[in-house]
Amino acid sequence: MWRLLARPDYATFWTAFGAIATGIAAILGVIALIYTISGFRKSLKESHYTNLDGMYMTILQMTMERPYLKTPGQLLTDIQKAEYDTYAYILWNFLESIFDHCQEDRDLQATWYPSIQAESQVHRAWLETPTNRPKFKEAFHYFIAEGKYKAQ
Repeated sequence: MWRLLARPDYATFWTAFGAIATGIAAILGVIALIYTISGFRKSLKESHYTNLDGMYMTILQMTMERPYLKTPGQLLTDIQKAEYDTYAYILWNFLESIFDHCQEDRDLQATWYPSIQAESQVHRAWLETPTNRPKFKEAFHYFIAEGKYKAQ
């Protein structure tokens, strides 16, 4: 059988076979690349969610230790006001991070936009204070002002 396939008149057959094998290998390579990119994107998305979730848990723990941080209109002492100022800055930085990560990801939007809405209802006045406004990019201010995070 091998002698039959090794004959000179089968050179065209082997050339064609080699070309087909190269084509199949290239197609399999593209499929593997697409699969790898898809897996990387999924992993990155899960990483973003995990990071955001961990940061938010830390922020919520602050309010468990100092409940007055959730009631900015009832701050009594200068220390409470200073702590709230720092807390609100941390919170709004976190919310801006959510905004950055969720731009084109509907799943993350569905998860995190309700948190933006809830926190904005309590802490919006801090963000709108003229001394705090420059701390965040205009696109984020527009997003908050237009209520883009609210369920449509």
